[in-house]
Amino acid sequence: MGSSGFLQAVAIGVALFILPSGALAQATDDGSRAAARDLGTSGVEAFQKGDFNTASEKLEKSGLGLRGPSIGLWSARALEKTGKLVKASERYRAVGLLEISAGQATIQRQAQTDAATELAALTPRLAAITVQIEGGEQGGAGV
Repeated sequence: MGSSGFLQAVAIGVALFILPSGALAQATDDGSRAAARDLGTSGVEAFQKGDFNTASEKLEKSGLGLRGPSIGLWSARALEKTGKLVKASERYRAVGLLEISAGQATIQRQAQTDAATELAALTPRLAAITVQIEGGEQGGAGV
């Protein structure tokens, strides 16, 4: 499959596999969902072209109207590529908590599996500190 064919397949995949859940589905009208799908597709296309800032912006906006593991995974990837590692890790975690909708369950579960794998790879890159207090009375220290 050529580059154009790959982008088309990705765009179709995003359009098909971004499924809103529960109350959000009821609260969001068809026009808003269609617009969010279009934004998601544009975001994935921008990601594939290496324009990670545009991808992140579009995927973030798309995610406001649609909640699904696929869009969340692409959003986390774009955040990671733009250096927003903590926010990316939070998004990867959130993908694992999203409800799987009927219909495209296999694809959505795969997005959750990919998010967990990518989170595990990202976690060692996150900054962390350890504070060790020596001396003094036990329980006497405060912050």
